[in-house]
Amino acid sequence: NPQVQWLSGVGEVWRDGLVINRLVPTPARSSADYLRPWARRDRFVFPFSGACFLRRTVYERLGGFDETFHYSMDMEYYTRLALRGGLAQTLCPQILGRWRWHAASKTHTVGSSYGFLGDELRIAERYLRDLPPAEQSIVRAELPGLRRWLAVRRATHPHVDDTPPRRLQRLLTEARRQPSLLGFRPWLGALRRIFGAPTHA
Repeated sequence: NPQVQWLSGVGEVWRDGLVINRLVPTPARSSADYLRPWARRDRFVFPFSGACFLRRTVYERLGGFDETFHYSMDMEYYTRLALRGGLAQTLCPQILGRWRWHAASKTHTVGSSYGFLGDELRIAERYLRDLPPAEQSIVRAELPGLRRWLAVRRATHPHVDDTPPRRLQRLLTEARRQPSLLGFRPWLGALRRIFGAPTHA
């Protein structure tokens, strides 16, 4: 079909020879859905990148991946296509790609801990002004709390040679960057866990 510019299909996730999940893209309900993976009703509005196909003219017009996004360069690209390229996906119910889940992947080691959230916040900040004003307000109100969550998740992510003093140092470093963490309950809870104190009354 010469009218199709962007084809998105279903992706399967497999491990040890078994399919363990399916990634099924669904139409966005609003422009803000492209920027709010943490709050939208449907989990996936974009495809797994191995199940996504674009015409060369799309690449020539809108450029390639921004590789400074280490975990979500494909999501940044698709957001660019939707919000700045004016492109709509043609959704296909067929399985067009598979993705292997394994313990050494960056998705497993860092992405799911804080890497994806960090990239998602950068994407939201980059494309915030491409949303209608009312949707901009919704996303803008959510960003400060998410930045605090990112800081806590980054500081508490386990390292190979972790020790309580090193975890404490990371938490304090994040607090110097964002003083509002000092009153943020998840940050305080992480601090208590380092000293072995109970996290609730």
